[in-house]
Amino acid sequence: MQLMAVLLLGEEIALVALVVLLVVIVLAAWLCVWLVKRFRTQLGRRAYFLPLGVVIVLAGLCYLPFWLDRPNSGPPQVIPGTEVQQLINHLPVDAEFGYAGLGFFKGKLYVATNIGLAEVENGTVVRLFQFQKEHSVVSGPWIDPANQILWVLDDETFELLSFDGSRWKRFPTPLPQKGYYSRGDVLEGVRPVSGQGSLAFTAGDGAWRWDAQEHTWAALSSPSEEGAVGRYAALAGILPLGKNVFLVRHERQPYMFTEQQNFQSDTAAIWNGSWIEIPNHTDLHFFADEWTVASGVGYICTKKGELLRISVDEISRVNAPGQCETLTTTDAGSLLVSFQKLGIYELTTKWEQRAAPLYPSGAGEYWTHLASYGEEIAYAIEGKPVVDKEKSEGIHMTFTRNAPTHLWLIRDGQNAQLLLPR
Repeated sequence: MQLMAVLLLGEEIALVALVVLLVVIVLAAWLCVWLVKRFRTQLGRRAYFLPLGVVIVLAGLCYLPFWLDRPNSGPPQVIPGTEVQQLINHLPVDAEFGYAGLGFFKGKLYVATNIGLAEVENGTVVRLFQFQKEHSVVSGPWIDPANQILWVLDDETFELLSFDGSRWKRFPTPLPQKGYYSRGDVLEGVRPVSGQGSLAFTAGDGAWRWDAQEHTWAALSSPSEEGAVGRYAALAGILPLGKNVFLVRHERQPYMFTEQQNFQSDTAAIWNGSWIEIPNHTDLHFFADEWTVASGVGYICTKKGELLRISVDEISRVNAPGQCETLTTTDAGSLLVSFQKLGIYELTTKWEQRAAPLYPSGAGEYWTHLASYGEEIAYAIEGKPVVDKEKSEGIHMTFTRNAPTHLWLIRDGQNAQLLLPR
């Protein structure tokens, strides 16, 4: 058994597959010859058609593994919540459990993970939607309150799925003007945000808004054409503020720049007969990391943790309590922000703390996700893979995580309940 495992999992798998294929071909050829000889007397020339059946069966058997392994193109499989922790425990070592986002929809919390979309009710995971048999990685969820729809992206097929609380529908992600998504576009994914009227998103330098009447994604004009707003590298995002505000990126690889280096800042543009860049009334050069629309105003959390306010007239700095980790919009329409080491604050007429810091040290590198509904707040952190310098040498890199991965549910500003993983 150990030898078989080595053969199947090691570099010898190609040789084993070749040997098996040759054996099957030899046996099939022998069977064809035998069938012709055996039945030529009874069937005459018709006996020569018998090998055709062997070839059809053989081709079917060869295709069967690919048919069984084809991506799911329908609704997700529903798994009881009692089995979720077991699925997490059985993940491979190189595929640690992680989050992609949070969202409240019709009173329930939905958690996007790399094993599917978990549905949480009354602090308990009640079911898991798995979109693929394996590698059921999902991005989102994104809530469209105007049309009462929850959206997710199936990362395996790069398709969008809508959920009205009872039924799932799958939609092909619309193609940008260039007609395809590059590998980099797929890695970037889609960046939706809900604003006035419906949900809008950008992907691959294209922009779309959900048209509820036509039941389709309607393409939007955007400054992604070269030269529309000076030199651009990519269309980073959209903020539907009555007029669509587009976030334009001028550096193709923002992750290559440190805080001390000079770089060309992200900008924003609107269409007013021609593309007009929105004035930046700050001294900041920034890369937009996350953004949302609250009370008809756009807000940006930059990669450095600055908090900016953006309208169709200007970009300005927000006087914030601390360094922004992530932000979202409450169901009442106000801005909710997580500040590193300080906790979660809501901005109405002033900043009010909604929850104490759940990860007070703020140590290490991690992603943060935030959602709220009424008096409930969901907050998740996921440790980022970082290079383990002690175990890495040259091009041989070993990765580790220097921050935890947890999801908390907060009620009435207290009694934080740890949900996943346990």
